[in-house]
Amino acid sequence: MNVSYENAKFVLDNLNEIEKHTSTILFKPGQIIFYKGHDPYGLYILKDGLVEIDYKKYSEKIMPVIAFGVNSFVKNTSYKGTAKALTTCTINFLSKAKYNELIKKDFYKSPKTI
Repeated sequence: MNVSYENAKFVLDNLNEIEKHTSTILFKPGQIIFYKGHDPYGLYILKDGLVEIDYKKYSEKIMPVIAFGVNSFVKNTSYKGTAKALTTCTINFLSKAKYNELIKKDFYKSPKTI
């Protein structure tokens, strides 16, 4: 099993616990959450609203309660699409620094820091 898969599985399996350490951010309709090509800042969990991720060739709509940006976050690669709030959105955000801080404190039993 590769590290990226293990980290993604860890994040998704522990989403409820991870959310206890997030910050809540409100986005207005039309606001960009992240841009294609940018490095990931952290993990996003949509609590309320509707988000669209545009990959140029296609787009996907994200509905609550879904974590998004996970692949780029765990692989530490740039975002493959641009995420935009389609409605007013409440998003819980866990920064990469906070995630790594929790791992270093042995808070979670994760395969690898990011």
